[in-house]
Amino acid sequence: MSELVDDLNELREELDVLQQQAEETSRRLSPVQGADETASVSVKLSETGSFQSATVNPGWRSRISAEELGSAVLMALANAAGKRMEQYAEVQSDVEETESFTARPAGLDPRVEQLSKNLQAQSGERADASLAQTMDLLNEMLAGLDRAEALVDAHGTQEYVGRSGKGRVTATVTGESSVTAVSINPKWLATAHEVNLSREITQAIRAALDQAAASGLASIMDATGLAAYQSLLGNNTTPKPGR
Repeated sequence: MSELVDDLNELREELDVLQQQAEETSRRLSPVQGADETASVSVKLSETGSFQSATVNPGWRSRISAEELGSAVLMALANAAGKRMEQYAEVQSDVEETESFTARPAGLDPRVEQLSKNLQAQSGERADASLAQTMDLLNEMLAGLDRAEALVDAHGTQEYVGRSGKGRVTATVTGESSVTAVSINPKWLATAHEVNLSREITQAIRAALDQAAASGLASIMDATGLAAYQSLLGNNTTPKPGR
C-alpha cells in the first residue's frame, strides 16, 4: 500500500517541478507584435499570448487592395504567433539552464491527506475496502477525463463568430482561438479611416474569442463533472483559454 502512495507522491513532485518551470517561463515572457509582409496590418499579443489589438497602418491602400485587408490581418496574426513561439522556446531554454526547482509541499485537500494516512495505517479487509473506494474515485475521474477529451476535440474544431460593435466587421475563430477569417463590409471599407478599421477589426476578433472562451475548458469541466474534483487535487483555478 505504501508503495502506491510513494509512487503517487513521486509523480506529483515531478509534475510540480515541471509546473514551476512553466510558471517561471511564463513570468519572463513579454508582449509581441507581428505584421503582414507588406506592413499594412500590425497585431499585438499580450505577455500571455492573448490577442490585444489589430492596427491598420497608414498608407495600406498603396500596398494592398481592399479585398486583401482581411487576409493581411490573418498574416499579421500568424506572424505574431510565430514570434511568440520563438520567444517561448528561447525563454524556456534559458529557464532550464539557469534555474533549479524542488517540489513544493503537496498542499492537497485535507481529505486526500487523511485518505493517504488511512491507507498507510490500515491493513487487511479495511485496507482493501479503502483501496477499492480510492479506485472507484479514480475510475470516475478517468471516465470524466475521457468525456472531456471528446468535448475538447469537438470544441477545438468548432467555429465561433464575432462582430464589431457596428456589425461592419466579422471574425471567425476556432475553439482553439485560431482566427480563420476576417470579413469587412466592402462598401464601408472603401472609405473607412485606418483608426475606425483598427477599432472594428479588434472588436470583432475579441467578440469571437469571447464566444469560444464561453464554451471552453470551464464549461467542459462542469459538463463532465471534473470541476467537482478540483478541490481534491488542490487546484481551485481553472486555466482560461488565450484571447
